[in-house]
Amino acid sequence: MKFPFIRHGTPVIIILMMSAGSCRKAPSELILEGKTMEYGGIQPLSGVALSVEQRVVDGAVFIGAYSLAASTTTSADGTYRMAWPRTQLAGLRLLTSRSGYIPVTLELSPDDFAPGETVYQNIRLRPEAFITMNLRNSGPGYSEDLLRFRFYGETYNCACCSAEWREFTGADVDTSLTCRVYGNQWARYWAEVVSPDGNQLVLDSVWCPAFQTTSVEFDY
Repeated sequence: MKFPFIRHGTPVIIILMMSAGSCRKAPSELILEGKTMEYGGIQPLSGVALSVEQRVVDGAVFIGAYSLAASTTTSADGTYRMAWPRTQLAGLRLLTSRSGYIPVTLELSPDDFAPGETVYQNIRLRPEAFITMNLRNSGPGYSEDLLRFRFYGETYNCACCSAEWREFTGADVDTSLTCRVYGNQWARYWAEVVSPDGNQLVLDSVWCPAFQTTSVEFDY
């Protein structure tokens, strides 16, 4: 085959360049990057364990269970990066964990991810604190005395700190509840006392310094 107006040998070079370009592989990874900081501040958090879990589509079938896609730990400046093989996604979530901080699970949208393109997600973690509520019927009490107690306004990921009422009956109630709450924040609670001597409603709050246990005496 002859190539008019082109010096001998040039067509071969052109063909090779086109061939090399046609062999480039399409991006095959999904990428997530970001930074972790303490809630309410700008201090970066190092040593935060992060993992991405995914629900995938196998053919036309949605697989219900989540499986680990990637994991890492934040660096000294709080940054992280994770990459994992692309697949058809039905669900995606980011999980965080660090000693002294409340774990966080973030739902991510699979539609935000495209092969080879970076998605950025910053995370703020709340420091944990503990509160011990000492509930005591200081008497003289009655067998009919009823104390109803609950925290309100926040969900602390702690069974005894749920928004549901906890009830204690009798004249000899003397119990303690120790719960994990958000540090450097007010923990609000609601108590109702029903007694033959009269009823009482208490709405109050307690400041809970981070990484410490705060004790509260509640006598009725």
